[in-house]
Amino acid sequence: ETKELFENYPLLSNCLREQGQAWTLHADQNWEKALIPLLISNPEDLWRDLSLWALLTGYPAKLLEYVVPLQQAIFLRGIPADVLKAIPLEPKGIEEATTQIEMFFKDIGPDVDSSTEFQKAVQCTSGRLIIEFKLLKSHLSAGRFAPTGEDIALVKNKFRQCLGLDAVELTTLDYMVMPARPLLPEKDSLNSPSAWASWAVNAYLPYRNWQTKKGHDDAELEDTVRSFSDWYVGNYETIHQNAETSLVHALGAFHDSIQAETLSLVLLADGLPVTFWPMFEEALRKAGFHRHLLEYRFAPLPTDTEFVKPVLISGDWGTTQKSYEAILQERATNDWPGKKVVYLSSLKMLSDFMAPIEPAVVLLNLLASDEILHGDSETKGETHERELYRLFMRVGEMISVMLERRPEQRESFGLYVLTDHGACYILDSEKQSFESKIVSKLFTDEKRRFAMIGKDLADTVPENLWALGYRFVPPFIKGENVFFIPRGHTTVRAGAGKGYTHGGATPEEVIVPVAFFKATKAAWKAPAARFLDLRIDTPTGKAVFYVQRLISLRMEMLNPNVEDIRIVRVAIVKPKTELKGQDLPVLTKGQATNVRLDCYFDKSALGQEELVLQFVYEIAGEERVMEMKLAAEFKSAVTGGSSLKDLK
Repeated sequence: ETKELFENYPLLSNCLREQGQAWTLHADQNWEKALIPLLISNPEDLWRDLSLWALLTGYPAKLLEYVVPLQQAIFLRGIPADVLKAIPLEPKGIEEATTQIEMFFKDIGPDVDSSTEFQKAVQCTSGRLIIEFKLLKSHLSAGRFAPTGEDIALVKNKFRQCLGLDAVELTTLDYMVMPARPLLPEKDSLNSPSAWASWAVNAYLPYRNWQTKKGHDDAELEDTVRSFSDWYVGNYETIHQNAETSLVHALGAFHDSIQAETLSLVLLADGLPVTFWPMFEEALRKAGFHRHLLEYRFAPLPTDTEFVKPVLISGDWGTTQKSYEAILQERATNDWPGKKVVYLSSLKMLSDFMAPIEPAVVLLNLLASDEILHGDSETKGETHERELYRLFMRVGEMISVMLERRPEQRESFGLYVLTDHGACYILDSEKQSFESKIVSKLFTDEKRRFAMIGKDLADTVPENLWALGYRFVPPFIKGENVFFIPRGHTTVRAGAGKGYTHGGATPEEVIVPVAFFKATKAAWKAPAARFLDLRIDTPTGKAVFYVQRLISLRMEMLNPNVEDIRIVRVAIVKPKTELKGQDLPVLTKGQATNVRLDCYFDKSALGQEELVLQFVYEIAGEERVMEMKLAAEFKSAVTGGSSLKDLK
């Protein structure tokens, strides 16, 4: 009967089976039995009603009753909301739900005057409509309360899968909250490449990006940035002799995988700072590519294409080849014997490219990213983020098309994303600094903030000028030049333009992403977990919990992967429980991390024998689900002979 039903009503069949999620009808569930005559009588109207219920589930009950008869509303509420979370939405249902949602937000406007009230509003939303996102954003910017990082994270998590809402829109929320100030904790606390990279990526760069958006000067933080520059210049030779930290050795680290692949594409995005990396990764993920590795390496000085790109492509500080194509051919001869090499210098060449049948390494020299960052987006009514995201989406789509032309190479395809250096955005106050006025004549190009001086002239440069930066002589390259490298941000050409610049030794310019993608998913392992400090009933071996009391549930979660894991959300599937609080830190790669859930078990848990937790987590941009089960006994704290000692 069910099979015939779906065959007769393909519109609803497609609706319920979208994304491969079949909706099977079981006669033992009342709501599913009631659905059959409704399917037969009017499948199109039912699709509209299902769409309304999918969108209005979290809102006050009256919103649904405004748009469907009461009897139908009662029936719809019997359908679990999770059943409908993946169905495509019927246009009329979207239109009617949007009207109700707009009126709801208008009514609650004056009451959303705290994070608590705002978070209640977020919980109402379906997370599937862009209008919901815009309405929430208007409350964040209305000035009735000071948004917190938790507010922003809640919105971003709710709307991560919203169709039509891209990473740029979500990123704009970050500028509404001042991140924690990433000052150096104590002297010598950051004394290794991995420690500095972690500090920069997780703490400093989010704050610095917020600084540039708000024009916020921070002299104390600038001291920390100079400390990084001092450390980097002082340890330069050691860092670049290390195959695991130097950008020069990045391609060498992938030697075995490149040699084994049928087709390898090295995507060299010119001048890409870590700040914009998440947008690039999302664009590639949307194009069907899955990240298998992400690491951070240190770019050579000066951080400029002329000096970095040749050694990055060649893997050799002393390359004498003049063209990138010749350098790539030399690299292939030495490291990838038997591989055909192809050099592409533009997106147009990529769009027209047909991958060869024989094993090949292709290098795309993506100059457009650097051109966008150096430009003044504001004069075009744009932002650097928006322009870059459009570029990244085009790149992802073109690579996908390239593979479609050679589907037999899909399984053995590797995508390597690198950049030659990062870039920094200088505040107006930093451009007007004393240091910038002193060195302004040295920096003839506002896009490059370093100076190249012949060795015969270097000794004539006044000492007070060298004191503003570093007298840098490249240790691995023979030459007659000495470089002036600025220290921190306050040494730049006075009156420089509105774009990004590079050439210095700040974290934004030096620390860069290196990533490896495939067209197939990575075999990530689920985190292992164990409960801590449980009270166990010895005869039964079950964990004992008390209902209607605040219980802190502690777990240790071990991440066995080479990527960090971010817990997106936690749900207690069984028994009925209210989460009063939680501590969900990032699960660091290769380490064990403690997680805490503050639970208030409902009275209905009495007599149940199992605790079931569901964790939704993200690794390498992919969302996954894991469950934890625990044999348990739920007791009343006021009956059965319990004592105060049991509640500790």
